[in-house]
Amino acid sequence: MERYGDVLVFNPATEFQVIEEFEFDELIERPEEVRFFTLTEQTSNFMDKLLSRSGKITKAVILKAEHEVDSFKKLYNSILKETPTGFEETVYSPPKTLPWVTYSNKNPVQKTVFNWNQDWAPLYADNRGLQANYYIQMVDSLPKSALFYADGEQVEYPAIINGIKTLGAYNYSKTSYREDGTFFVKDVPRVGTQDVGTFTGYVIEVPNPAPPSPLEDHPFLGARDKPLVLDSTEDLPTILPSMEAIFEHAVPRTSNPYKDAPPYLKLYDIKLSQIPWKIWRESFPPVELVEEGVPPVEI
Repeated sequence: MERYGDVLVFNPATEFQVIEEFEFDELIERPEEVRFFTLTEQTSNFMDKLLSRSGKITKAVILKAEHEVDSFKKLYNSILKETPTGFEETVYSPPKTLPWVTYSNKNPVQKTVFNWNQDWAPLYADNRGLQANYYIQMVDSLPKSALFYADGEQVEYPAIINGIKTLGAYNYSKTSYREDGTFFVKDVPRVGTQDVGTFTGYVIEVPNPAPPSPLEDHPFLGARDKPLVLDSTEDLPTILPSMEAIFEHAVPRTSNPYKDAPPYLKLYDIKLSQIPWKIWRESFPPVELVEEGVPPVEI
Protein backbone atom coordinates (compact mmCIF):
# COMPACT_ATOMS: atom_id res chain seq x y z
CA MET A 1 0.00 0.00 0.00
CA GLU A 2 1.33 3.43 -0.94
CA ARG A 3 0.18 6.83 0.23
CA TYR A 4 -0.08 9.75 -2.18
CA GLY A 5 -1.18 12.73 -0.13
CA ASP A 6 -4.66 11.81 1.23
CA VAL A 7 -5.16 8.90 -1.20
CA LEU A 8 -4.33 5.28 -0.33
CA VAL A 9 -3.51 3.06 -3.27
CA PHE A 10 -3.74 -0.76 -2.84
CA ASN A 11 -1.94 -3.30 -4.97
CA PRO A 12 -4.53 -6.04 -5.86
CA ALA A 13 -1.84 -8.58 -6.67
CA THR A 14 -0.18 -8.55 -3.26
CA GLU A 15 -2.41 -6.79 -0.74
CA PHE A 16 -5.74 -8.69 -1.08
CA GLN A 17 -6.48 -12.21 0.20
CA VAL A 18 -9.51 -14.41 -0.63
CA ILE A 19 -10.76 -15.75 2.69
CA GLU A 20 -13.90 -17.62 1.53
CA GLU A 21 -15.82 -18.22 -1.71
CA PHE A 22 -19.60 -18.80 -1.84
CA GLU A 23 -22.39 -18.76 -4.42
CA PHE A 24 -25.77 -17.07 -4.11
CA ASP A 25 -28.89 -16.79 -6.25
CA GLU A 26 -29.78 -13.35 -7.51
CA LEU A 27 -33.06 -12.42 -9.16
CA ILE A 28 -32.10 -11.08 -12.56
CA GLU A 29 -34.62 -9.28 -14.70
CA ARG A 30 -35.48 -11.26 -17.80
CA PRO A 31 -34.62 -9.82 -21.21
CA GLU A 32 -37.33 -7.69 -22.74
CA GLU A 33 -37.96 -10.13 -25.60
CA VAL A 34 -38.99 -12.91 -23.18
CA ARG A 35 -40.62 -10.69 -20.58
CA PHE A 36 -44.42 -10.99 -20.31
CA PHE A 37 -47.30 -10.08 -18.03
CA THR A 38 -48.90 -12.95 -16.12
CA LEU A 39 -52.64 -13.39 -16.36
CA THR A 40 -53.06 -11.99 -12.84
CA GLU A 41 -51.03 -8.90 -13.75
CA GLN A 42 -53.01 -8.42 -16.94
CA THR A 43 -56.39 -8.69 -15.21
CA SER A 44 -55.30 -6.29 -12.45
CA ASN A 45 -54.07 -3.79 -15.03
CA PHE A 46 -57.29 -4.26 -17.02
CA MET A 47 -59.37 -3.61 -13.90
CA ASP A 48 -57.45 -0.40 -13.14
CA LYS A 49 -58.05 0.89 -16.65
CA LEU A 50 -61.76 0.13 -16.53
CA LEU A 51 -62.33 2.06 -13.29
CA SER A 52 -62.13 5.83 -13.21
CA ARG A 53 -59.42 7.39 -11.06
CA SER A 54 -61.47 10.46 -10.23
CA GLY A 55 -64.87 10.85 -8.66
CA LYS A 56 -67.05 8.33 -6.90
CA ILE A 57 -67.30 4.83 -8.37
CA THR A 58 -70.73 3.22 -8.07
CA LYS A 59 -71.34 -0.45 -7.33
CA ALA A 60 -72.89 -0.91 -10.77
CA VAL A 61 -69.69 0.28 -12.45
CA ILE A 62 -67.58 -2.03 -10.27
CA LEU A 63 -69.81 -5.05 -10.99
CA LYS A 64 -69.69 -4.34 -14.72
CA ALA A 65 -65.90 -4.07 -14.64
CA GLU A 66 -65.59 -7.32 -12.66
CA HIS A 67 -67.85 -9.04 -15.20
CA GLU A 68 -65.63 -7.87 -18.07
CA VAL A 69 -62.47 -9.00 -16.25
CA ASP A 70 -64.01 -12.44 -15.54
CA SER A 71 -64.97 -12.77 -19.21
CA PHE A 72 -61.39 -11.83 -20.13
CA LYS A 73 -59.99 -14.53 -17.81
CA LYS A 74 -62.39 -17.18 -19.10
CA LEU A 75 -61.39 -16.39 -22.68
CA TYR A 76 -57.70 -16.70 -21.84
CA ASN A 77 -58.13 -19.92 -19.84
CA SER A 78 -60.18 -21.55 -22.61
CA ILE A 79 -57.53 -20.90 -25.27
CA LEU A 80 -54.18 -20.45 -23.52
CA LYS A 81 -52.27 -22.01 -20.64
CA GLU A 82 -49.83 -19.96 -18.57
CA THR A 83 -46.23 -21.21 -18.24
CA PRO A 84 -43.18 -19.74 -16.43
CA THR A 85 -41.98 -18.09 -19.65
CA GLY A 86 -45.21 -17.20 -21.43
CA PHE A 87 -48.43 -18.75 -22.73
CA GLU A 88 -49.08 -21.97 -24.61
CA GLU A 89 -52.11 -23.10 -26.54
CA THR A 90 -54.46 -25.24 -24.47
CA VAL A 91 -54.71 -28.82 -25.70
CA TYR A 92 -57.73 -31.07 -25.33
CA SER A 93 -58.09 -32.89 -22.02
CA PRO A 94 -60.74 -35.60 -21.50
CA PRO A 95 -63.74 -34.54 -19.38
CA LYS A 96 -64.08 -35.59 -15.76
CA THR A 97 -67.78 -36.40 -16.17
CA LEU A 98 -70.18 -37.25 -19.01
CA PRO A 99 -74.00 -37.16 -18.88
CA TRP A 100 -74.34 -40.73 -20.16
CA VAL A 101 -71.74 -42.17 -17.73
CA THR A 102 -72.75 -42.50 -14.08
CA TYR A 103 -71.23 -44.24 -11.06
CA SER A 104 -71.94 -47.64 -9.54
CA ASN A 105 -71.08 -49.15 -6.17
CA LYS A 106 -71.18 -52.84 -5.26
CA ASN A 107 -71.25 -52.24 -1.51
CA PRO A 108 -74.53 -52.28 0.45
CA VAL A 109 -76.33 -48.97 0.72
CA GLN A 110 -76.33 -47.30 4.13
CA LYS A 111 -78.69 -44.77 5.68
CA THR A 112 -78.18 -41.67 7.78
CA VAL A 113 -80.81 -40.96 10.43
CA PHE A 114 -81.68 -37.28 10.68
CA ASN A 115 -82.59 -36.27 14.23
CA TRP A 116 -85.07 -33.45 13.69
CA ASN A 117 -85.41 -32.52 17.37
CA GLN A 118 -81.68 -32.40 17.94
CA ASP A 119 -80.32 -31.00 14.65
CA TRP A 120 -83.05 -28.73 13.25
CA ALA A 121 -85.67 -27.78 15.87
CA PRO A 122 -83.16 -25.91 18.12
CA LEU A 123 -82.58 -23.44 15.28
CA TYR A 124 -86.02 -22.00 15.95
CA ALA A 125 -85.51 -21.42 19.67
CA ASP A 126 -86.10 -17.94 21.09
CA ASN A 127 -83.65 -15.33 19.77
CA ARG A 128 -81.64 -18.01 17.96
CA GLY A 129 -82.16 -16.27 14.64
CA LEU A 130 -80.54 -13.09 15.97
CA GLN A 131 -77.22 -14.79 16.68
CA ALA A 132 -74.18 -14.19 14.49
CA ASN A 133 -73.65 -16.62 11.58
CA TYR A 134 -77.18 -17.99 11.96
CA TYR A 135 -77.35 -18.75 8.24
CA ILE A 136 -74.15 -20.83 8.46
CA GLN A 137 -75.65 -22.78 11.36
CA MET A 138 -78.67 -23.59 9.22
CA VAL A 139 -76.45 -24.75 6.35
CA ASP A 140 -74.47 -27.01 8.70
CA SER A 141 -77.73 -28.50 10.04
CA LEU A 142 -79.13 -29.50 6.64
CA PRO A 143 -79.58 -33.27 6.20
CA LYS A 144 -76.97 -34.95 4.01
CA SER A 145 -76.03 -38.45 2.86
CA ALA A 146 -79.49 -39.89 3.43
CA LEU A 147 -78.45 -42.91 1.34
CA PHE A 148 -74.76 -43.53 0.73
CA TYR A 149 -72.02 -46.12 0.20
CA ALA A 150 -69.17 -46.09 2.67
CA ASP A 151 -66.38 -47.79 0.68
CA GLY A 152 -64.92 -46.90 -2.70
CA GLU A 153 -63.16 -44.07 -4.50
CA GLN A 154 -64.24 -40.43 -4.33
CA VAL A 155 -66.67 -39.24 -7.04
CA GLU A 156 -66.78 -35.95 -8.92
CA TYR A 157 -69.71 -33.88 -7.63
CA PRO A 158 -72.55 -33.71 -8.47
CA ALA A 159 -72.87 -37.42 -9.15
CA ILE A 160 -75.38 -40.22 -9.55
CA ILE A 161 -74.45 -43.48 -7.81
CA ASN A 162 -76.73 -46.44 -8.53
CA GLY A 163 -79.51 -43.96 -9.31
CA ILE A 164 -78.96 -41.93 -6.11
CA LYS A 165 -78.02 -38.29 -6.65
CA THR A 166 -75.07 -37.09 -4.57
CA LEU A 167 -74.35 -33.40 -4.06
CA GLY A 168 -71.13 -31.58 -3.31
CA ALA A 169 -70.47 -28.87 -0.76
CA TYR A 170 -73.14 -26.20 -0.34
CA ASN A 171 -72.14 -22.80 -1.74
CA TYR A 172 -73.04 -19.67 0.15
CA SER A 173 -72.39 -16.02 -0.72
CA LYS A 174 -69.63 -14.18 1.11
CA THR A 175 -68.92 -10.45 0.99
CA SER A 176 -65.28 -9.35 0.92
CA TYR A 177 -64.12 -5.74 1.31
CA ARG A 178 -61.22 -4.11 -0.50
CA GLU A 179 -58.82 -1.55 0.93
CA ASP A 180 -60.64 1.31 -0.80
CA GLY A 181 -63.94 0.42 0.91
CA THR A 182 -65.55 -1.27 -2.08
CA PHE A 183 -66.68 -4.87 -1.86
CA PHE A 184 -67.48 -7.89 -4.00
CA VAL A 185 -69.61 -10.98 -3.44
CA LYS A 186 -68.37 -14.46 -4.26
CA ASP A 187 -69.62 -18.02 -3.77
CA VAL A 188 -67.73 -20.05 -1.16
CA PRO A 189 -68.20 -23.81 -0.57
CA ARG A 190 -69.03 -24.72 3.03
CA VAL A 191 -66.69 -27.46 4.20
CA GLY A 192 -68.42 -30.56 5.56
CA THR A 193 -71.78 -30.06 3.84
CA GLN A 194 -71.16 -32.46 0.95
CA ASP A 195 -72.70 -35.93 0.69
CA VAL A 196 -70.60 -39.05 1.04
CA GLY A 197 -69.90 -40.10 -2.56
CA THR A 198 -67.86 -43.19 -3.40
CA PHE A 199 -67.86 -45.61 -6.34
CA THR A 200 -66.46 -48.96 -7.43
CA GLY A 201 -67.35 -48.75 -11.14
CA TYR A 202 -69.25 -46.97 -13.90
CA VAL A 203 -72.64 -47.43 -15.54
CA ILE A 204 -72.23 -46.60 -19.23
CA GLU A 205 -75.47 -45.92 -21.08
CA VAL A 206 -76.03 -46.69 -24.75
CA PRO A 207 -74.43 -43.83 -26.73
CA ASN A 208 -76.88 -41.85 -28.82
CA PRO A 209 -76.14 -41.40 -31.69
CA ALA A 210 -74.48 -44.78 -32.06
CA PRO A 211 -70.86 -44.98 -33.29
CA PRO A 212 -70.79 -45.18 -37.12
CA SER A 213 -67.79 -47.57 -37.04
CA PRO A 214 -68.16 -49.37 -33.69
CA LEU A 215 -65.27 -51.14 -32.01
CA GLU A 216 -66.37 -54.56 -30.83
CA ASP A 217 -66.76 -55.02 -27.05
CA HIS A 218 -65.47 -51.52 -26.28
CA PRO A 219 -67.38 -49.82 -23.42
CA PHE A 220 -67.34 -46.38 -25.04
CA LEU A 221 -66.93 -47.09 -28.77
CA GLY A 222 -68.93 -50.31 -29.15
CA ALA A 223 -72.48 -50.79 -30.46
CA ARG A 224 -75.02 -52.29 -28.02
CA ASP A 225 -78.68 -52.04 -27.05
CA LYS A 226 -78.43 -51.87 -23.23
CA PRO A 227 -76.21 -50.23 -20.59
CA LEU A 228 -73.17 -51.99 -19.17
CA VAL A 229 -71.28 -51.81 -15.87
CA LEU A 230 -67.53 -51.26 -16.01
CA ASP A 231 -65.66 -52.31 -12.86
CA SER A 232 -62.94 -49.69 -12.48
CA THR A 233 -62.01 -47.12 -9.85
CA GLU A 234 -59.81 -45.06 -12.17
CA ASP A 235 -61.00 -41.57 -13.01
CA LEU A 236 -62.98 -41.08 -16.20
CA PRO A 237 -60.27 -39.20 -18.17
CA THR A 238 -57.97 -42.19 -17.73
CA ILE A 239 -60.36 -44.81 -19.11
CA LEU A 240 -61.84 -42.74 -21.94
CA PRO A 241 -60.48 -43.52 -25.42
CA SER A 242 -58.05 -41.16 -27.12
CA MET A 243 -59.24 -38.51 -29.52
CA GLU A 244 -57.74 -40.48 -32.42
CA ALA A 245 -59.80 -43.55 -31.46
CA ILE A 246 -62.96 -41.47 -31.01
CA PHE A 247 -62.65 -40.01 -34.51
CA GLU A 248 -61.83 -43.40 -36.00
CA HIS A 249 -64.90 -45.19 -34.59
CA ALA A 250 -67.41 -42.70 -33.13
CA VAL A 251 -67.38 -39.74 -35.54
CA PRO A 252 -68.47 -40.05 -39.19
CA ARG A 253 -66.23 -38.88 -42.02
CA THR A 254 -67.94 -35.90 -43.57
CA SER A 255 -67.22 -32.86 -45.71
CA ASN A 256 -69.65 -30.78 -43.63
CA PRO A 257 -68.31 -31.07 -40.04
CA TYR A 258 -70.19 -28.04 -38.75
CA LYS A 259 -73.51 -29.75 -39.42
CA ASP A 260 -72.83 -33.51 -39.17
CA ALA A 261 -70.13 -33.83 -36.47
CA PRO A 262 -71.46 -31.87 -33.39
CA PRO A 263 -74.02 -34.53 -32.26
CA TYR A 264 -71.22 -37.13 -32.09
CA LEU A 265 -68.61 -34.78 -30.61
CA LYS A 266 -71.00 -33.70 -27.87
CA LEU A 267 -71.05 -37.26 -26.50
CA TYR A 268 -67.36 -36.97 -25.60
CA ASP A 269 -67.39 -33.24 -24.76
CA ILE A 270 -65.20 -32.28 -27.72
CA LYS A 271 -65.47 -28.88 -29.38
CA LEU A 272 -64.62 -28.23 -33.00
CA SER A 273 -61.98 -25.72 -31.92
CA GLN A 274 -60.14 -28.44 -29.92
CA ILE A 275 -59.60 -30.81 -32.86
CA PRO A 276 -55.95 -30.97 -34.01
CA TRP A 277 -55.35 -30.11 -37.63
CA LYS A 278 -54.06 -33.60 -38.46
CA ILE A 279 -57.25 -35.29 -37.22
CA TRP A 280 -59.43 -32.62 -38.83
CA ARG A 281 -57.78 -33.13 -42.22
CA GLU A 282 -58.22 -36.91 -42.07
CA SER A 283 -61.77 -36.94 -40.71
CA PHE A 284 -63.26 -34.03 -42.63
CA PRO A 285 -61.99 -34.16 -46.22
CA PRO A 286 -62.74 -31.07 -48.30
CA VAL A 287 -65.40 -31.09 -51.00
CA GLU A 288 -63.96 -31.98 -54.39
CA LEU A 289 -63.49 -29.00 -56.64
CA VAL A 290 -65.87 -28.95 -59.59
CA GLU A 291 -64.07 -27.72 -62.68
CA GLU A 292 -67.04 -27.74 -65.05
CA GLY A 293 -70.19 -25.79 -64.47
CA VAL A 294 -73.74 -26.85 -65.10
CA PRO A 295 -74.52 -26.67 -68.81
CA PRO A 296 -76.85 -23.82 -69.70
CA VAL A 297 -80.48 -24.59 -70.31
CA GLU A 298 -81.64 -23.91 -73.81
CA ILE A 299 -84.73 -21.77 -74.12
